[in-house]
Formats: sequence, C-alpha cells, structure tokens
Amino acid sequence: MSLVETDPAPKPGMRAKVIEEYATLFRTHALAGPVLEIAGGSRDGAVAGAPFLAGFERHVVVADGGGEAGGVHFHKGEPNDLAPLFDDGCFSAVIWDRALERDPRFWLTAAEIRRVLAPGGSLVVCTRGFGKANKFGVKVVGGSGNPISFMTATAALSASGPDHLRFSPQGLRRVVLDGFDVKELRSSFMTPHLFAVAQKPR
Repeated sequence: MSLVETDPAPKPGMRAKVIEEYATLFRTHALAGPVLEIAGGSRDGAVAGAPFLAGFERHVVVADGGGEAGGVHFHKGEPNDLAPLFDDGCFSAVIWDRALERDPRFWLTAAEIRRVLAPGGSLVVCTRGFGKANKFGVKVVGGSGNPISFMTATAALSASGPDHLRFSPQGLRRVVLDGFDVKELRSSFMTPHLFAVAQKPR
C-alpha cells in the first residue's frame, strides 16, 4: 500500500482570523443580539454574515447600498449620523469592524454607537493599531547598526479606500472608549489589530 501525499490545509487569511477573534469575543462575553455592524468594507466582507451570528437579528451600515442577503439587513448610510436609520437604544451589540481607522470624524460615529446601544449593551471593535516592534519580533536598527527599541509596528495604509488613523491600546481606551466599561482590550496578529469589548453603562 502506498501513501498518497496531499497538500496541507491552507492557512486561514487575515479576514478569517479576524472573524474567529470576533466569535471568541462574543462567546467569552456572552453577547447577544440584535447586532449592528459599522463596516469598514463592502457588503461581501461583513462580519454579520459569519456563522457565529446566525440566529441574531443583524443590521449592517455600509457605503455601497442596502438590501437583504442571508438574513442580514444592509443599510446605506453615514455612520457619523445613524438617526435616519435607528432609534436610541435599539441594539444589544455593535461591531465596529476595521472602520475606525477609515473615519475622519470617528468621534461622531462613537457618539452614534453609544446612542443606539441599549444600556448594558456592548461595543466590539477591531481596528488596525500599532505597538512596540520588538513585541512582534521585529528588530529595527539605526544607521550605526544600534537597535532602536522604541520603534513601532503597524499596518500599511490601505489601498482599498481612505485610511486616516492608527491607535495605541491606550489611545483606544482613553479616546474612543471613554465612558464605556472596557471588559477586554488586546492586540493580536502582526501587523497589530486591536480588539476591544466595552460595555455601555446601565
């Protein structure tokens, strides 16, 4: 009997890894629906279509059109002003998926997220961030060959659309999540992605 060699299973891409991080956060913190997603990309890449959210009422605000697909309600809208779309306190969870870095007026979106979240509801955010390069095994040296320990690692600017901001974990906590009860905040992957779960006060 001969052995047949097969190709190893392909490694999951970054999008699959991000979805799995969201799934873990939802399970760990026992988050429930209805769920709103502020999407940084197109309808096709929405987190709301992931299997771990099946069974929840799901809404996504996108720039490229409305409609419904796979039980997900898509709304063409402006995340800086969700008042034409949603009432106060109508969501138990909001996913802010890699859209923070694309939003030149992110503080308006943060205020709208706070408005549409029910008391005790949770914001789950993922944004490209930065952190110490040596944490990720990246060594940066100067012209003389001496290591520069204070350099940071981050993602390159996105080629798929506007890209304005990067946050440190401290900046995400103190600026974007100010007034929320931060349950978890961590950096994952190389290049750094910041994930946080933060609860609106009851």
